[in-house]
Amino acid sequence: MSFTRLSRFLLAIILMFFSVLGIAKQSDDFEILKSLPQLSFKPEFKIAVVINKKSEEDVMALQGIKDQLYETNKKNKNFKIGLDIYQSKEDQEDADDLSLEIGNSGKYVSVVGHSGYRNSKTSADNYLVTKTPFISIQEKHFNLTQFNPWAHRLIYNEELLSDFITTFLKKLGD
Repeated sequence: MSFTRLSRFLLAIILMFFSVLGIAKQSDDFEILKSLPQLSFKPEFKIAVVINKKSEEDVMALQGIKDQLYETNKKNKNFKIGLDIYQSKEDQEDADDLSLEIGNSGKYVSVVGHSGYRNSKTSADNYLVTKTPFISIQEKHFNLTQFNPWAHRLIYNEELLSDFITTFLKKLGD
């Protein structure tokens, strides 16, 4: 399965929860991705995406997420899914600061992104503290998620999917 298909699969899972619960928005972002029409509405829930725009994989993942959100928001008049995009500098200190800012804001029901093992590990630790579900968009070492119920990877099997669903629903209950 290609990386873009994985990102779409991930977003489809997230959107499934939003469609059941009734939620969402679209946001501004990088010039390369401005080709999608913008919708104007106020979201009830938001997803944060953290990417390095120099990483082709990150940009492809963001495009897949945006495409899926656009189609979902266009079809659903009852709810919209919000998307805020953050740019990562690909260093551990930046990942630490950014993940604390996002996690402590309380605005997001989930965060997708943070490329690179060290950045993902630092971010996952912070999202554990702030109890924000975090999904890494690149395959990482198992230690990233082994002892952290708030961190997930794009390698899906039934166990990882059920872990994500449980954590996500806990966040919505907060």
